[in-house]
Amino acid sequence: MSHTICALVVAGQVDTKRARSVGLRAALTHEEIRVFPIDHHFSAYWAATRGNRAQLDVPDGILSERVTFPVEAVLHDLVREVTGRHRPLFAIVQTEYFAGTGGQWAAAFDGEERFRARAR
Repeated sequence: MSHTICALVVAGQVDTKRARSVGLRAALTHEEIRVFPIDHHFSAYWAATRGNRAQLDVPDGILSERVTFPVEAVLHDLVREVTGRHRPLFAIVQTEYFAGTGGQWAAAFDGEERFRARAR
């Protein structure tokens, strides 16, 4: 059995009407967390539509894998618009499995700045 999940996870209040106007419909909500299914086609569409060629700062390992992880910086713009926050908290998560093998990837952001693991 295979599966693929890709989502934009947003913390904080979201303007649902504005989110829907840019194609974001929450599939899961819990208190102040919203999970919006997306994929790289969604982010590439908005990047092209808005003329934003910038990319988010994602971990090197994600780009070296053979996955289609959404890296377009327009996602930050969309989250900023639907939350009304200059520095929104959000993450992009993806899992992909087929016949027991696969992987999972994620990048979390505070505005445009990616959260980084701290050495202990």
